[in-house]
Amino acid sequence: IENDAAALLTWSTRLRANGHAVVSVPAWQHRFGPADVSVGHYRRYDRDALGELFERTGFQDVRIMAYGFPLGFVLQPIWNRLAKNDSHDAIEERTAASGRWFQPADSLGIATRIASAPFRVIQRPFVRSDVATGWVAIGRRVA
Repeated sequence: IENDAAALLTWSTRLRANGHAVVSVPAWQHRFGPADVSVGHYRRYDRDALGELFERTGFQDVRIMAYGFPLGFVLQPIWNRLAKNDSHDAIEERTAASGRWFQPADSLGIATRIASAPFRVIQRPFVRSDVATGWVAIGRRVA
């Protein structure tokens, strides 16, 4: 999303009083690489900047949780290497495909859940840490 602040402001108008916005974003601007470009990301977010963005756009009680450790740290260099050879479609097309790049087919859902279970368990202790390839931010709309 090019104008993230405008998007959050728009989303806040669609929430009930005290409703919550939940977003998932890539972590750490210094890790921005070819895979980010390939899927149409405009930026990555440092934890403090993401919290400030939520607060600046009228959200309170902002919580930011880490995800992606350890598997994301293994996969991200691979994705960056593969993305160097990726076609360069318009950013709108790349953004529309974001989140589906190198994802398993829906028909493999149960197999994916089983295979990823150990990684989901391993990352739980790190949810409140800075060890992340992505953040989930939750903010409450001011009534």
